[in-house]
Amino acid sequence: KEGGVLTKDGCEQIARHKYQAGSYTYLDTLLNPFWTFLTERLPLWMAPNVVTTIGGVCCWISYIFSVSYLKQGTEIPTWLYLWNSFSLFAYYTLDCMDGKQARRTNSSSPLGQLFDHGIDAMGNLSHVQAVQCIFQLCPQSMVVLQCSLQTAFYQAQWEEYYTGSLPHATGNVGVTEVTYGMAVWSLLTALFGRNLYDYPLLQLDTAPSWWLWWTGGISQVQIKHIAAILWIFLVIGLTILSYIRVYNHVQSPKVFLSAVSKLAGGPWLLSFVGIVINQQPTLALGLSFCLITIKIIVLSMAKMAYASLQLSIVPFCIASVWLRYFEHEWFTENMKQTLEWALDIYYLISISMWARRAISQLCQKLNVKLFRIDHTQKKE
Repeated sequence: KEGGVLTKDGCEQIARHKYQAGSYTYLDTLLNPFWTFLTERLPLWMAPNVVTTIGGVCCWISYIFSVSYLKQGTEIPTWLYLWNSFSLFAYYTLDCMDGKQARRTNSSSPLGQLFDHGIDAMGNLSHVQAVQCIFQLCPQSMVVLQCSLQTAFYQAQWEEYYTGSLPHATGNVGVTEVTYGMAVWSLLTALFGRNLYDYPLLQLDTAPSWWLWWTGGISQVQIKHIAAILWIFLVIGLTILSYIRVYNHVQSPKVFLSAVSKLAGGPWLLSFVGIVINQQPTLALGLSFCLITIKIIVLSMAKMAYASLQLSIVPFCIASVWLRYFEHEWFTENMKQTLEWALDIYYLISISMWARRAISQLCQKLNVKLFRIDHTQKKE
């Protein structure tokens, strides 16, 4: 290991890893020729990880603009809905092209698969903000959606850790349908506006306290509230199916409980802190999810142990408790903002350093470059 994050055996396991494609939906099959056509237009010198990164950059630009306007509380401009639509389309299309480019240039490697999934983990932050631009939910509702999305993505990697298979779809509905659906949704919002989502379906004369918490004090049942609740039930359903698949694979209550502990000490704890204590979506919360997700992605392929309690999320948990429950006159609002910024920077650096160490080890082991193709490897 010596300064790296992977053991020697872990690097060997990754080097021997063979990619197994997931099940295809009807839309995947329909669009596959389109993705192939676009891939064949790419220059042969372009490394697959460059293709992946371009998609990730689109997401990060979308995230920055979306958060800026949402924090200001101003009306979301039409151009931002159009950009979010384009970035979702570009991100996922490039995500479907990078593997084809790797095979086309004879540069496929396990590093590419890991890098792809790591970019996907970070891209979830952008997807959450794109939905928030459309719905403009209160902070309490939005943090529930953020935690549910990032927990669901983590759990897909958790399932692969135990079963060796990464779920892409349930029936004919999968990642392709959801991502392109969000792109179309954002485009329609740009064309027709978002007022429909605030339309009241029902007026509650005596709204229960939990509803007022969920809606930020609104005693109406609006379309956006129903849509958010349906999403939560969808995630719960997918979660239960994931539990069943993992249990059927391990065939042992003891091993299954050990597997569940890796959820409890990571995404469940983060979700509790985010929803109950923070009660608002933050960049630090999202980056904490990204860090533990990237770790389980890499350690799953390396067949290395993954700790039930992820100590890397402890700083976020402690800071969240401090900001919520410990108020002192000397701890000013500016100091609170400084602490929040410090958390953001801490997790950005943590992700960068952990990923850099893993990538460095794998580049050396596999004798590849992250963003460059060895010309001797390319097909004529």
